[in-house]
Amino acid sequence: MIVVAEGALQEHCTSSAEPMATDLSGNLKLKDIGLFLRDRINAHFRARGVEATLKYLDPSYHIRSVPASPSDSVYCWNMARNAVHAAMAGNTEMLIGRWHGRFVHVPMPLAVRMRKQVDPTDDLWMAVVEATGQPLSFY
Repeated sequence: MIVVAEGALQEHCTSSAEPMATDLSGNLKLKDIGLFLRDRINAHFRARGVEATLKYLDPSYHIRSVPASPSDSVYCWNMARNAVHAAMAGNTEMLIGRWHGRFVHVPMPLAVRMRKQVDPTDDLWMAVVEATGQPLSFY
């Protein structure tokens, strides 16, 4: 699975001869990096003669079409507020997390020091599936 933030890698989506388009307000119209990556990944496997099936999903409509619950709104507000405070304090190479009910600044090396895995047969994954309404599937 590859997850890419909206607006990421715009330099790969346009050529230097093609200026970035703007909307009526002057905001940049972002190109879809997902389509760019899909095409490049498919080309990579085709060039090597490897048959590959690639699924491209753009969840932005699904995410934006559902209003946030009150608890999600408060959580996001707290995350954003703490991120702004961290930036204003000059903290870099860190992320905001929660530990023992408190928002904390987590240094990036600590956050990525080991790979976490979720067992798809465990209770934690079942709780995620039930909370998000995803279909139950095992690989």
